[in-house]
Amino acid sequence: MKLPHLIAPLLALAGSAAWIYSQQKPLADLEEKTRILQERITQVNSLRDNTAESGRKGSPGSKNSQDTKFLLPDGSLDWKAIAEMTKENRTGMGQDMRLMMRLQQKMMEMTPEDITENIAKIRALDLTDEIRNGLESQLIMLLSQKDPEAAMDLASASLNTKSSQQSWHLKHAFGEWTKKDPAAAMAWMDKQVEAGTFVSKSLDPSDNPRLEFETRLMGSLLQDDPATVRKRLDQFSKVEQHRILQDHNQWGKGGKVTKEYLDLVRERGTEDLVPSLIGDAVSSQVQREGLASASKAIADFNLTPAERKEALDSAVDNFSRRWDGTKPDLTEVYPWAEKEDPDRAVELTARALNNQSNRGQENLQSTFESANEIATSTGKPEILQEFMKDRHKYGDLDQQLSQFKDEKLRDEFKALYEEANSDETE
Repeated sequence: MKLPHLIAPLLALAGSAAWIYSQQKPLADLEEKTRILQERITQVNSLRDNTAESGRKGSPGSKNSQDTKFLLPDGSLDWKAIAEMTKENRTGMGQDMRLMMRLQQKMMEMTPEDITENIAKIRALDLTDEIRNGLESQLIMLLSQKDPEAAMDLASASLNTKSSQQSWHLKHAFGEWTKKDPAAAMAWMDKQVEAGTFVSKSLDPSDNPRLEFETRLMGSLLQDDPATVRKRLDQFSKVEQHRILQDHNQWGKGGKVTKEYLDLVRERGTEDLVPSLIGDAVSSQVQREGLASASKAIADFNLTPAERKEALDSAVDNFSRRWDGTKPDLTEVYPWAEKEDPDRAVELTARALNNQSNRGQENLQSTFESANEIATSTGKPEILQEFMKDRHKYGDLDQQLSQFKDEKLRDEFKALYEEANSDETE
């Protein structure tokens, strides 16, 4: 796996975190991005250990002559040399980890003025777009942490590009800025809108990068200034308003959903999509706090029957689709579901089992054994039947059978599959 530009480990880790948590994505994407983040954490630890070992080999206070490879005689960064190092790293010519760590340290010590000056130097060099964007992106990320307004002014050309690496950092920085100084952040936002920075060329009204910035701004304003939030929402179509409201993580208080947010979703969201959006929001803490957190949220808010159904579905999905790589205890699902919705307890339990079997956390044989055990312990054979009924959605029979090592279990699964899906196989 390639390391980010400059192979700066702490910057890579920070960039990965911003990438994951600042985006509203399906759980499948979130799981993949978390895997990448975990890989980068491993890389950071490896680089740290290598650097420490390199330091132990040198004499105390000694300075490796290589450490000045990226410096000009006046002590400033030599971006032409750094670009060449980056090119060498990308072509597999090896890396001096200690050198890279010292480069990272030098960059971290920069003031906002230093960063702005160095970005100008990078832009003046004759570099490929890939190398230039990579170098500039690292500095933009640093600047966004130290002076978000300066970073966003400097990188305004990237604000309207959804795929831009810089854009990820800037959205995160803007969100932090709105919490510290919402008035200044709103003034900056209005200035950019007036200047046409966010004019979208997409035919899809919801595919406008401005909406993600508005989400962060309005989410910070809602508790103290709901009137301003509604006034800003009035500028957008119904579809755009729903898109702005869609990322409930940006609207919560301390990461948790509020009544004010749910009321706003009901008022401004796309009607047929409101129940699923509310359901996702009230069950968002399940992976961290368990199914009981969904029960509490459902009890605290006056949900409609449709919203409640979506909340239960979402709670089961969040519980069984573990983006953090841990394995859920699916024996918890049936007793919880029986309390929350007795008529759907079997369906929800089978849903959790199928989710887990399809997430790569364990093979189908293990999930099939769990389904048998749960059906037996609860005295509900319908759980196994419901689990098997939907198996045709997860690939053809031969592909599923290939996941079994135990011949007896394979034959049992095949018989139950054919019985439950006779209409599909005829």
